[in-house]
Order: sequence, then C-alpha cells, then structure tokens
Amino acid sequence: PGRRLPACEPHGSTCVCETSVESSAVFVGTDAPPIDAARELLRIGAPHVAMFDAGTYSSLASGPGGVEAFVRAGSGQLDENAIVAFPVNGTTRHYFNKASTVRIGSSDSTLTPHSFRNPPHFVSFLFKGATRHAAANEIEEVLSHLFLHKNVAPFQCRRLIQRFVTSNPSPTYIRHCAEAFVSGEHDGVTYSGEYGDLGAAVAAVLLDDEARSEILDADPTFGKLKEPLMKVLWLLRALEFTPADGRELELDEMQDCIGQQAHQAPSVFNFYKPDSSPPGVARDAAVFAPEGELGTSPLLICLLNGLSSLVMRAGLTSCEQGFGSTNQRRCGSEDSGQDFGRGVDATMGFTPASNDAEAVVDELDLLLTGGRLSPHVRQVILRKYLHRKDGWGEEDAVLHAMQLFTLSLEFHSTNFNALGEPRVKSAYTTVGGVRGDYKAVVVLFMNGGLDSYSLLVPHSGCEPHPTHADLHAEYMEVRGVVAFQKTDLLQIDVPDGGPNKTHPCSRMGLNPVSDTVKDLYEDGSLALLANIGSLIDPVADKQEYRSGSLRLPPGLFSHSDQQEAAQNVYAQSMAMSGVLGRIMGVLTDYDTPFEVESYSLSGNGFILEGGPVPPTTVDNSGTNRFGWYSSVSSDIDELLGNSSRSIFGETMARQLQAAFESSENLGQRLSESTTETEFGTSGIERQFEQVAKVINAARKGAWTGKPERQAFFVQQGGFDAHGGPAGTQNGLADIDNALSSFTTEMILTGAWDDVVVVSASDFARTLTDNGAGTDHGWGGNMFIAGGLVRGGQMFGKFPNRYAECDDGCPLNIDARGRLIPTTPWEGVWKGLAEWFGIVPERLDEILPNAKLFDAEGRRAQEITQHHPVKALLGMDDLFKPSPPSPPADPPAPPRPPPGPRPQACLPLVESRYCWGITHTAPLLQSVEGAGEVTFDAADCRAACTVHSERHSQQGCCRFTPHVEGLTERSCIFSLGDKRTSGGDWRPWEDRLGLYEGFSAECCPRRNRDGECNDNEVKPLPPRPSPPPLPSPSPPPPPPPTPRPPPPVPSPPPLPPSPTPPRAPAVLLSSGPFQLSRGNELASGLSLTTSFSLSFTITPNTTRGEWSNIVHVTNGDNCCSYGSRVPAVWFFGGTRTLYVVDGQPGRGNDEVCGWYERPTLDMGVTHRIEILNTPDSTTLLVDGVARCHEVRAHREVLHNVKVYFSDPWHSTADAAVGDVFLSGSLTDWPEAPPPSPLWPAGHEPPPSPPPPSPPPPSPP
Repeated sequence: PGRRLPACEPHGSTCVCETSVESSAVFVGTDAPPIDAARELLRIGAPHVAMFDAGTYSSLASGPGGVEAFVRAGSGQLDENAIVAFPVNGTTRHYFNKASTVRIGSSDSTLTPHSFRNPPHFVSFLFKGATRHAAANEIEEVLSHLFLHKNVAPFQCRRLIQRFVTSNPSPTYIRHCAEAFVSGEHDGVTYSGEYGDLGAAVAAVLLDDEARSEILDADPTFGKLKEPLMKVLWLLRALEFTPADGRELELDEMQDCIGQQAHQAPSVFNFYKPDSSPPGVARDAAVFAPEGELGTSPLLICLLNGLSSLVMRAGLTSCEQGFGSTNQRRCGSEDSGQDFGRGVDATMGFTPASNDAEAVVDELDLLLTGGRLSPHVRQVILRKYLHRKDGWGEEDAVLHAMQLFTLSLEFHSTNFNALGEPRVKSAYTTVGGVRGDYKAVVVLFMNGGLDSYSLLVPHSGCEPHPTHADLHAEYMEVRGVVAFQKTDLLQIDVPDGGPNKTHPCSRMGLNPVSDTVKDLYEDGSLALLANIGSLIDPVADKQEYRSGSLRLPPGLFSHSDQQEAAQNVYAQSMAMSGVLGRIMGVLTDYDTPFEVESYSLSGNGFILEGGPVPPTTVDNSGTNRFGWYSSVSSDIDELLGNSSRSIFGETMARQLQAAFESSENLGQRLSESTTETEFGTSGIERQFEQVAKVINAARKGAWTGKPERQAFFVQQGGFDAHGGPAGTQNGLADIDNALSSFTTEMILTGAWDDVVVVSASDFARTLTDNGAGTDHGWGGNMFIAGGLVRGGQMFGKFPNRYAECDDGCPLNIDARGRLIPTTPWEGVWKGLAEWFGIVPERLDEILPNAKLFDAEGRRAQEITQHHPVKALLGMDDLFKPSPPSPPADPPAPPRPPPGPRPQACLPLVESRYCWGITHTAPLLQSVEGAGEVTFDAADCRAACTVHSERHSQQGCCRFTPHVEGLTERSCIFSLGDKRTSGGDWRPWEDRLGLYEGFSAECCPRRNRDGECNDNEVKPLPPRPSPPPLPSPSPPPPPPPTPRPPPPVPSPPPLPPSPTPPRAPAVLLSSGPFQLSRGNELASGLSLTTSFSLSFTITPNTTRGEWSNIVHVTNGDNCCSYGSRVPAVWFFGGTRTLYVVDGQPGRGNDEVCGWYERPTLDMGVTHRIEILNTPDSTTLLVDGVARCHEVRAHREVLHNVKVYFSDPWHSTADAAVGDVFLSGSLTDWPEAPPPSPLWPAGHEPPPSPPPPSPPPPSPP
C-alpha cells in the first residue's frame, strides 16, 4: 500500500506486471549441508537418484544425520541441479539444491521489485494443461507433506494418551510415544520399524512408566474421566453379557441418551473438545478433563438409568430406560407371568466365584473399578450387600452391589479416590432476592456458523452501485449457488435504509422460511443486528486488519475459538467466564441482591458459566429422573459423603450431585408446569417449550423462592454449511417454528414484556460459495426480540458491497468474502446488561473491551461511511420504556402488636434411646394365672402408637420389625423421627448403623404443628405491654371512669384455636369384606401431615387391567395434591402393588421404584401399612418396610374420602379387613368400636382427662 510497483499497469481492478523467475543454488561447495539447514531451506522435491539413467548422478559427500549430496556427472560441487537426500521422520526424502523466486517489476536497480517464493506444483496454471494424473500427483504430495510433518507424531500421541491413560500427559510421556511412532520400535521391540507405526505408539502409551505407576494413580491430576460409551461397554464385557440368539449386539440411538453413539460423532470435532475443562475443580486447577463435557445432568441421568437397568434386570432391555432395542414386550415384574426371555437383547452371564461377602465385593472391585475402591466406599458397598443378603437373598444382594458400583466415583474415573472433608450437600435454592420484578434472557445459539447472509438479503430501494444494477444483483453474482431470487424473499422495510442512509437498501429480504421473524419485525418486537461479530480493538478496514498493528481475536474462522468468543464476549482470552455468568454474578453482588437462576437446555452452556450458582442443565423433555433414586438415595449420600482429592473424582461427584438435585427438584416442578401453546417436536422447539415451562412456573412463584432474573441457553446445530444450504434452511425453519410457539406462549401468559431472545453464532460464512456451500467467515447478521425491544429496525450497518475490490470494499478482507464486523458482540450486550439490572459503574466488569468502542474511545478514522455511528447500543437504544405501573396500593395499616411468643416446652424427665434396639419397653407384663399371652407385629405397632400418645410424644415412636423386634413379652421400640446424628430416617441405613441417644435429643415435646404437647407448656414470664400506636391527631381522652374491682382469678385461657390431638388408630372396618367399586368407608375427614393407613388383604384371581384396592382422596381421581394420598392398585395381570402417595407439586408420585414393588401371594392374607410423615412415605408389607420415599411440603387435607375400591377404576379381586386409619383430626361420633389392641386384663391405664374449659370471660 502507498507505492506503485515498477513496470506494472492498471488493468481494471487488477494489474498487469512484468515478472521474472530466478533460480539459484541454496548450498555451495563440496561438503554435504547440515541436516537442520537442509530441512529448513530445501523446498523443491526431486526424484530418487536411482530413477535417473545410470551414471547421471554420483555421490559427492555425506554428513551427520544421514545427509548425502549427489551431483550430476561432470560437476564437482553443489549447484542448482544437485540433489540432497536426508531422513524426514524415518523416511528418506530427496530435494533439489535450488531456490526459485518470482520477481514482479523491472530489473531497474534503482527500484525494489516485489518477490516471493515460487512453490512447486504439478497442475498447470493453464486450464487446458491440467490433467487428472497431475492432480493426483499434487494431492499425493500434499498428503505426504502433512503425514511427514514434524507435529504429527506428538499430536497423535497426545490424543492416544488422553484416550487411554491420562488427560494431562507430561512432555516426556508424549516424547516417548512420538519416538515409537516415528521409529516403529519401542523398548527394544521392533514392530514395523517404519514411520507412522501406531502399534509401536500404542505400546509406548500403555507400557510407559507413567501408565503403570501406582504412585501416579494417587496424583489428583493424573488419570481421566471415562467416556460414557466406554462405561457401557466396560460393564457389558466385565459382567459377561451374551447377545440373545447369537446375533450381533446393537446399541442404537445412544447419542441423545449418553452423548455418544459408536462411529457417529455429531461433527468433525468429535463428541467433546480435547482441551476442555468442566467448570469447578478441574478448571480452577487448570486441568483438562474433556470427557466432562458429557457430564450434563440429562446425559448422566440417562446413563445411570441404563446402567441400572442392565444390572437390575440382569439383561439388556429397554425397560427402565435401558439401552436395549425398544420394540420389546412391555416391562413388568418378573413374577407377572410374562415371557421375559422374548425381546431381551443380551443376558448377563456373570456369577461371583464365591458366596463370601468380602470376596464378592473384591471380585466386583477388580472387574468394575480395577481394584481402586477406597476403603470407605468398599465398606459402604459391603454393608449394603450384607443387608440385602439378609433381607432378600444373595442374588438380590449381588445385583444391588453391582448397581452401587456404577454409582461410585471409581467407576467413572481412573485414578485413586482419596477422600477429603465431609461434603456439604448443596440445597436446591436460588441466590439473593427481595426486589420482586422479573426478567429473563434467552440466548439462541446457532452452532456451526450460521450463513447469516442467507438470513438477511438486500432486496430493493438500494443506493447506486458502481459495478452492478443494484446490491442484489451483485449479491446474486457473488453468492452463486446459495443465492435467493428476489421473488423468494420475505420483504421487510428498513427505516434507515436507502441512498445516503445508514443501510444501503430501504427494503431487505428475509430467508423464505423465516415467517415468524418477519411477523415479529413488523410487529415491532424484533430488531436485526447487522454485521456483528467478535473483536478486540475496532478494525476500520482491511488495511488495518493486514497491518498487524491491532489486536485480532485469536483463532479467527475457528469454530471452537469463535464459539467461546461469542459467549464470553472477551475475544482475547478463552479463560474468561461466560458473559451471562458474569452478569448473574454482579446481580447477586449488590447490597440488595437479585435472586437469579441459570438454565442450559443444550449441553454445558458456556455463556452461563462463572455465575454465583452453576447453571442447571435441563433435558429438552424436561422431566427425566433416576428411576431408582428413592431406593438408593441414602446409599448415594454415603458414597458421595466426602469430597474427593482426585480432580476427576470430585468433578464427577459434583456432576452427579447436580444431576440428582436438578432431576429430583427441577424435574418434578417441570412435570407439573404446563403451557397454553402447543410446541413442535424438533429439538429446538422442545428446548423452547421447557424454557416456557420454567418461566411460567417461576412467574407464578412455584419455585422455592420466586426468581427475579433467569438466564437460558438454547442451541440449534447443523449450520456448518460447507456441503450446501440444506442444514441452514432446515435449522432456520425449526427456529422459526420454535419462536412462533414461544412468543405466542409468552404473550398469552403476559410474560413477553419481561423476556428477551438474542441470537448468536460462531461466525457468518463466506459471501462466495465453494461450489456447493459456504465456508467460515467473520461478521454476520443476528436478531434480538422481546416485548419491549425497539423492533422494526436494523441496528449496526449492513455492508454495501459483496465483492472484494480495492476501492469501496474496505471490509472484505479476501476474495472469499469475509467481512470485518462493524459492531462487536459488546454492542448488543451493553444494552442487554443494563436492561437486566447492571448499573453503569459495574459494566466494566461485564464488558472489559466496551470502552474501546464507545464514542470517545473510537479512533477517528474508524468512523467512516462503512461503520455505524454508534457501535455500542445502550438500553435506551435497544428497549422501549416499560409500560406505566398500576396505581400503588394504599398504604398498609399499622402493624398490630406482636402475638404470643412461641411456647417453651418443659424438658423431658425420662430418658429413652433413639433407634436403639437395646431399648425394650415392657408394656405387656405377664399376669400370674392369665395363661399364655400372644401378640404380633400389629400389636406392637399399636402399642408403640399408644405409648407415644400417652407420654405426649406424638410421632416420636416407630415400630418396624426389620429394624426393631418383639420378644415373648415385650416390643422393642425406636423413639423419634430424627437420627441423633441428624438427617431423616433411612430404613436401609438405620437398620445397620444404629444410633443411640436420649429422646430429648431426637424428639422434643412439640407436635408437628410446632406447638407444645398437652400439659407441657412452660409458663411464660410477663410481657410488658406494647407502646400505643402513634396517631397524628389523637382524640381528647375520655372522662375518667371508676376502675372496676379486680376480677376473681381464673385459670389461664388455652391458646386460641388449639390443634386437636391426633386420634389413635381408628378402625374403619373389621371385615373381612370383598372389594367393590365405589365402596366409601369414610368421608369428610381431615388428615394431618402425619398419618397412617393399614389393612389386611387376601388376593384372589388377577385381572387383565389395572385394578384398584384403596383410594384416599379429597377430590377427584388424579392428579393434583390430595387426589391420591395414598392410592393402591394391582398392575394389570399381576398381584404386584403400585402405590402412589402425592405431595405438593407432584400429586401422582409413586412410592416404590420398579425394583421395590412387592408382589402378593394368591390366597394368602397380607398386612399392608402405609406410614406418612411430613417428609417421607413408607410402605410395609407384613411388617417389613419395602419402599421408602422422600416427601416435602405436606399440608393438612380436608374433606377426605376413603374408598375400598374407588369409582374410577376396575376393582381388584381381593378380600380386605381390619382397616385402620390414624392421624385424623376429625371426631368420630359414629365410628365402630375398635378391636381390642391389648389382651384382656393387660390394658394400659387410661389417658388423663383433658383439662376443663375456662369459665366464660365477662362481657
């Protein structure tokens, strides 16, 4: 630039110049050149000297490193015709000793012509001179050059080591492998002895000291996370699964479930990036853990469901989200009479070599975790194995142990899991928040690089064009096979477009499939963002771009780099957190913080990382849960009870913990949230549907706290359009349908003014086509939409030229049509951050580069006709003012004086053990001459209830025979519903780990409503009267009146509206009676948050359809809270129980997982009991607890009916008797007399009568 080459004449947009080609010898003399210099300077290949006629070449000299120089006959020294041979990565290559240079310009010595190296080529520059043979030779040489490049060996070795041994190999480890790859030898063993030997390389990887050292296994940063597909295959092989019928094993459609499908990577970039670190301990320690990209909550839950199905079913099926083919018989219990062999894809052949418990666990440790179980995890699994073996048999114990292995950190990572401090289980809560207003940002990321010059196209009303009829005519020529005719486009008017305006055309065209984008634009709620992209410094034109004086984003035109730049909005550093994560962090750092939540509907959502709480990953179905969670949740708590010192173990632990918390909490809420609009079935439509559900639930206050700011990440892939425009068109069509449903839903629910959707992509694509599609570009066109967005216009500045040229095309950096962005990503995020609540003083924390683009900081030469006047868009630019708020509510009345202080309870005077089987309550003393007294578990349960009632400790006594027991004359009790060490009662764990303590620790004398029990109220000291309420104009005092004499002292009044005491178990029917449809045993009941229902049942024949046994409801059949509390059915064609007990937000929640569902024997009488507490439900069959499920937020239920069976379902063929209900607050004026709970002569003393009511107060 700035000088004219000599002997060149302008010729249109190019030049015609004098040129010359000069050649010269690189090395001279009679010695062979040094090998390093030869490798660096010799560029022109030569044939092997043996290919010439005999005597044409002879050896001149040899040198160190295997260099040999050959000269033509008659020449005694190195010249241009000499050939130099030397080894390149184990292969001898031959090069001419010649440099060829092209010079442009005359030979005038006063001028300096331009020159460049003349590269060798096989294909003629003349079109007619090109031949197929020449093209094949040139391609072969390019491949050879790449194959022999010095970086190939270390590159391949690093990838091999990452897959086989450790994600963070040392340079020495890589060097050992690279040497084997180059030489074809390792450790004295010759494999091929040639360059590129993968066998030698793999041997070096697996046999290296770093791969086999146990000391390194203890290094927290050594090792790796296992790939999900490898976990599945590991389990199949270790447990000896055999395909059915000798057919080949198929694992279909695994991509959506676990994130991997064999031989079907979703793109050329594999299933995950090799140099990625999940947020958390790995990223904090700068350690790569690339497989962690597949550790999102939906993928982990689906993986764990599939692994559990494999071991608990002992076969490969589709049941319980198994990995088997889906065209199987329906799944049911094993004793249902169904043919379980038909349709099973593979069966497990493994059986332990020993029945000794420790030997079984050790054998599974060797097979499944490589003998790396930590002592703590081993003891947990061993204890659970023994418990299962005692209760359900050895086969069940082995299956349960296998399942626990798949939940251990050692199964998911490869180094030692050294335990650290006890882990604090994070609560599923949000952060901050008292403001009350609500806003949400949805980032729509179009992965792969959207060809956004097919989204937005010039149409008409354009400024004069120097070379074409108008800009659309140039567009048609340049875009080639991907161009749209004017008649194909959806036309929109651009207010600031046309001659002498900001944009070149007054009318633009949208992609033919973007109807919703057009409607929203014309409705004024969508704006277009022209030529936006990643920048560090403002770049005025291609001269500045080429000058090297400005900072450019690293990895331009690279997918991974530009995806991160678009999402962190700090292009110079890939270490920066996501821009929305930074926004959320600042919002919670105010004196009055916002309550914030972040959700990714597609993968990890890098844009959300770095916030105050990790983003929650949601499956596009929204509701997938771990099917065995209720039965193994306490086991999981023990397995993950301590932090891991292994970077990989701790990374997996946090991912597992997040997966369980989000699936159990968010999944439950999403399953209850609905939309008023029907969404389509494509992936992006389902993502937007889940976003709508979360927004609807959040705005209604259905969450733990009502969030004030929510951020969402949704993603559509398939935009890498090298091969053609089909992916672009399909992707834009799906996005348009998703936007249509989403915006309709937001408008219907009144949320559209509170929501913004902003689009982004890696980059745009080249303006010119490659013959089929388009390649990687730079600046492109996006949009922002929302109820308050200033829509119907285009921000930024649309380019006015498509072709590359010297004059008038300053943004086009090359002949392919890559445009310099004129608006940085900061341009839209400034206004978005302000609208979301970021104050100006904190903007620099969010957008450090923004100050480079503000009006004062921009360089004068950048503000030209090719750049927008305003590169940074503020809130007032992007958004309309919010609508006026409704009139303020009238001021609240003065607060009344504070009510009574909480009652203090008297201390307990007697000591009772909590959960101690050594405590025996001698409630049934033998009486001389009374004969033999017999009683059973039901008597002990009733005695336990009466015992706690008599001592005013409602709910403090439990009796479950598998935990406690009975002797000849006594029941062994557990007192209290909390363990002395804290935490809820866990039947499986507390059977094995019993805690002793006093009842004062585990069961204070308060009832479930927080009030002291009867006769336990400690008198309160007198409270001083509150001061009178202030009054602006107090009335004059009334005339004094004589004070009446003091009243006669009376007993203190009872607290207002005391909670009625719970009644003991009440007999609804002694029976037995045959079940009948709509048989109502009781109605008008009120149930507390702690109640139980028990009955005996004798099953007869089975029915083909679901058949109801009992249904307790305060309304209809299903599915709001209270409609099934509980309800019990037999599965169709079986005697397997299906038990539902609802809770708020999940009214149809099953109590038992598939594995736990009990099956009753025909003709045998069983005792069924369902125990409900505020935080759990337990099902007991014949005194044995079979299922235990966590519950939350129970409420007192009114107008409850009890059906045996209900009027909505088929009736089970069974006889029922001894129906007891406890925990009712309802009086029973006509209740039938209960059956005696105690043998004659052994009744406990009666409870003391309630205190007399106080006399009426004087008027």
